[in-house]
Amino acid sequence: MTSGNDIPNQSNSKFTLQPEEELQFAKFLVNHSLDAAFWLGPDARFLYVNDAACCLLGYSREELLSLTMHAVAPDFPLEVWLEQWRSLKQQGSLTFESRYRTKKGRLFPMEVTFTYVEYNGREFSYAFAREKATDALRTDEAKFRALVETTDAIIFIVRDTQFCYVNPAAEAITGYKKEELLAHLDFRQLSKLKERRRVHTKCGLAFPQHQEIKILTKSGTERWLACSVGVVDFEGKPASLITAIDITNRKLAEVELRQALEQEKEFSFLRACFISMVCHEFRNPLNVVSFSTSLMRRNSHQWTESKKLQYFDYIQTAVEQIRQLLDELLNTGKSEAGKLKFEPRPLALIPFCYDLVAQMQMVNNSSQHTITFASRGNCSTVRVDKKLLQSILTNLLSNAIKYSPAGSTVDLELSCQNGNVIFQIKDAGIGIPAADQQRLFEPFHRGSNVGDVPGTGLGLAVVKKLVDLHGGQIAVTSVVGVGTTFTVTLSIEQPVK
Repeated sequence: MTSGNDIPNQSNSKFTLQPEEELQFAKFLVNHSLDAAFWLGPDARFLYVNDAACCLLGYSREELLSLTMHAVAPDFPLEVWLEQWRSLKQQGSLTFESRYRTKKGRLFPMEVTFTYVEYNGREFSYAFAREKATDALRTDEAKFRALVETTDAIIFIVRDTQFCYVNPAAEAITGYKKEELLAHLDFRQLSKLKERRRVHTKCGLAFPQHQEIKILTKSGTERWLACSVGVVDFEGKPASLITAIDITNRKLAEVELRQALEQEKEFSFLRACFISMVCHEFRNPLNVVSFSTSLMRRNSHQWTESKKLQYFDYIQTAVEQIRQLLDELLNTGKSEAGKLKFEPRPLALIPFCYDLVAQMQMVNNSSQHTITFASRGNCSTVRVDKKLLQSILTNLLSNAIKYSPAGSTVDLELSCQNGNVIFQIKDAGIGIPAADQQRLFEPFHRGSNVGDVPGTGLGLAVVKKLVDLHGGQIAVTSVVGVGTTFTVTLSIEQPVK
């Protein structure tokens, strides 16, 4: 009969493992561990990995054994690994968190414990790793999504030029649904900018950049966004995080401010030019009056009547130039202040035109121009503003005379048809270049070919406003070196304003 004390000894001898069996048993236990386990050499190359490590990282054992730690752990570049290896040798064991990348590129955090060992003169480190609790990560992700889905800030996540994520604010500003942005559009189609700066990285850290971009919305309108651009890991791969706010109203205000400043600058320049021009235009006829009266005072007792009349004509022409200039200035001022009144009254057009031609012929007798008048159609009495109409025709006839060679003919034609009264003023003068015709009725603008012919550039601007008061239209046809025709069309039945 065997004593009870002998039983344990028999049992121990029965289950004692040989060294090789112990090694196989240990390998079996490590392989079936729920935690990832692996052995590393000083150069960070994998020497052994268990099944859990292969499953976690998505590699086969053969693939992992051909890699180094740097290939699956972006937080362990060579210089960092060497530093950690030195610390591991000194302390014997280290535990810290780091990120690992699966074969498919997904990044995730793990808590890893490294232990340093020496065996048969060789150095190793064995490590056990466990993925961080996913519940906390899911909670953080839910909080992040709740934030970005409710914020007024516009958020895009873009990889290369493809949208990976857009929040509701981005949908609202672009007019596109999330599905459209993610599936059918890229950032180049949305952005109107030709150049977009990249985000630079240094030592693994991304420095956000601030820029303003203009986007084209689904409706075709343009919006300005102020963006902060950074680099993030999205689904295991780097991507650009663009956070933006709508600054369209600010940009429009800036444009309006710049335009106002430009207009003020242009107004100051035009005002200076206007003062200089007016002084010059007044000085010329005043010099004629002063010179003529001075000569007549000294020499009239010696002159013949015809010579006296010649100088009286000089004075009369100069006075007429001053009167016309004053009328232009007065009408311009009233027009800008909105004080020009339109007061239509019945007017017999044919006698009115004959009287006007006679006055113009008398005033401009010294220029040796011939002014003709012709009427077609049934033009009797119509309702127009006589004062404004006289200013319109006087200005156009004066210009025709001014820019035509001496001895040439200026024609005034009147016709009435289809409920309209039409005035045409034709000359055989220098003509108006096509480029100048686009700005013909702008204040202070004069033709590029007028040379030394005096003028303020106000006359046609005033004429245009007076025609507008009549509810009419003015048109011009001109050929340089051949002549110009102005056509003024007024409605015969003018409403009283």
